[in-house]
Amino acid sequence: MERGFFQINEAELKQDKLDEKTKKLLYFLSDNSRLSNNELGRLIRLSSEGVRKKISQLEEKGIIWPTAQINYLDLGYSVYGLFLQIKEIGQEKRDKLYAFLTSDYRVLEVAEFTDKIDFCIKLLLYDIKEASYFIDNISDILYDDITELELFDIKEIVVNRSVPWAYSEGEHFKKIVEKKRDEKLISLEKIDEGILNELISNSRIKITEMKQNLKTDMSIGNLIYRKKHIENSGLISSFSTKVKLSIFGIHGYYVLMSLNLVSQESKSNFKAFLAEKPYIIEAFHAIGKWNYIAVLATNDLKILQQFISKLRKYYNDKLSNIDVLILYQRILFPSPIKVHKR
Repeated sequence: MERGFFQINEAELKQDKLDEKTKKLLYFLSDNSRLSNNELGRLIRLSSEGVRKKISQLEEKGIIWPTAQINYLDLGYSVYGLFLQIKEIGQEKRDKLYAFLTSDYRVLEVAEFTDKIDFCIKLLLYDIKEASYFIDNISDILYDDITELELFDIKEIVVNRSVPWAYSEGEHFKKIVEKKRDEKLISLEKIDEGILNELISNSRIKITEMKQNLKTDMSIGNLIYRKKHIENSGLISSFSTKVKLSIFGIHGYYVLMSLNLVSQESKSNFKAFLAEKPYIIEAFHAIGKWNYIAVLATNDLKILQQFISKLRKYYNDKLSNIDVLILYQRILFPSPIKVHKR
């Protein structure tokens, strides 16, 4: 079965000429992809029909993907990362590798780099045994071409944005206060599985289209009620829009850090240090060789240099290792999830 995905070549720096209204539209969509065309129109001073046309054009060009950010732990899933370093391989084997990655439903994201580590693959797993099966599949394709492979467990998402704050403007783009999560098990019905997957694939989907896709006899009113139940449960952390970074003329950099932070206070302070940086679009805490990983988005290498300098200034006695990878390509997947009984 063919699987849809959102592929972004960040090396293309083909900076399309964006007018101010389109830029503002991207900012607001990245902050909340569920805003209606009327609401967006009022914010950027454009008719709702004008907004609809702009969004359609951006989707057709592969610049945006409106999606729902899911708290996977609440469904019993774990998110793992896999760093992969390989030898130079031919096009046929590369095509075979990508065919596997784009068809395997455990894959959430593939990041390709122009450096010593070739790939970072994010996996959505319900059982750690699945990681072994996945690695076996990769090994079957690449044989002895793998030079290094490291699996790490992503324990906490510290920062998750689509557009750097540095490229946003106005009071609308303010720091999001972290809400304390309810650790109770979320109770979901079977229909919610379909609703969730529809929202992951396209968070701007109309309820009538969702009903048609789900092939359900449930009334529109009940479907709206179930959707609201999911949104109120805390299972969806946000509705955002993934944006092609190169459209702004900026590059992505993965900063890998190995830090010895023992106390809870030192960990909280470091997470705050990452969260306040306007150019960081993603950061997470992991268990592995690199226990903190941050993704910087900038068009100025001085920003990267300043971040590393501050890191060494404030955390030099805790920092045992650091490395930087240049992002070449990202492939993001609307990974279908299942409601597991626990």
